Amino acid sequence: MISISENTDYLLKAVSAALEERDAPLPGPGVDFKSLYEFADEQRLAAAAYHGLYRLGLDYKDMEPFKKAHRQSVVQSLMADREFARISRAFEERGLDHCPLKGFWTRELYPDRTMRKMSDIDILIRREDTEAFHAVLLELGYECTRYLANDEDVYECKGMTVEIHRKLDDHGLENAEYYADPWRFAERVSGRLFKLRREDAYLFTLAHTMKHFMYSGIGLRPLADILLFMRKADLNRAYVEAEAKKMGISDFMHAMERTALAAFGGAERDEASLEIISFMASSGIKGTKENFSAATYLRSRSKLGYYLRVVFPDMETMKVRDPILVKAPVLLPFMYVRRWFQLLFTNRESMHKGLDQIKHANPEEAERLRRIHKLAGIKK
Repeated sequence: MISISENTDYLLKAVSAALEERDAPLPGPGVDFKSLYEFADEQRLAAAAYHGLYRLGLDYKDMEPFKKAHRQSVVQSLMADREFARISRAFEERGLDHCPLKGFWTRELYPDRTMRKMSDIDILIRREDTEAFHAVLLELGYECTRYLANDEDVYECKGMTVEIHRKLDDHGLENAEYYADPWRFAERVSGRLFKLRREDAYLFTLAHTMKHFMYSGIGLRPLADILLFMRKADLNRAYVEAEAKKMGISDFMHAMERTALAAFGGAERDEASLEIISFMASSGIKGTKENFSAATYLRSRSKLGYYLRVVFPDMETMKVRDPILVKAPVLLPFMYVRRWFQLLFTNRESMHKGLDQIKHANPEEAERLRRIHKLAGIKK
């Protein structure tokens, strides 16, 4: 019988109450508020939980970290609004189409938009405008920390991260061409500013969640997003079902919807939803190295295949390490040799980590992950 800890259960109840704009129940004697806050913060749910807790008259020491998380979320939301207005204005002046993704719009579904902490701004652009966007962001004072390594460029400025995307997540989709033209899902808000249509924003949320779920795990917050899309976005369900089928994510969507209702929607928790909740609760917001190792082993199909993946990372991983491969993929063999030389002579710590990863390859963990993937409707 799968079970979740009292702290996890109470966090789910506190966030559920916040989403429904009511007070959470009083905590039981087994709830430890120090570890509860640490868990909520790790899951980026502390600000949301605060809205369900602050009227309960709890001890100041227990509530102060949650109150601080709420204040930080308010500040970050204001910063994100200010920075995006500055960025969008510059893009408008240069005639550049741009479409914010994920949390920037999803937070509007929450009773209070600051309940969904903003850690970065994701923006979809047209591939041919990459250099123009790069120049604009540099002019605005942003430092580029990743450029042309894959389909996601990263910029930092004043405590804000901006991620520029040229495509939408298609990892694990049965229809690999579904997002070949991501702009067909966008509608104009004004001028050069676009947003994904609400049904397509929901489907992209599911696709993005599935990518992380498959490769290293993902935390509980996407379940809150999914629940709010189901309850507040006035979705055309026939369209959602038809497109999910085209994408090949119908089973995953239905599993996540059942789990979202079990986690935050008051539905009964069966064995499958409890196991998925437990997995997501242990994964942190961005997954774990252990999950990534198990997922790599799972995709490799054998211990030898796993070793080869560690020794010879795939092209996408190597592009992030060596951006020159974006323009010259023929150099891949030379980049492998360069990598091994660096590991042997200049970066022995990374070499030991890689060897440790191979040493601790765990077929049992891979099988556990396979079972969880099956429960979640993931076929690959």
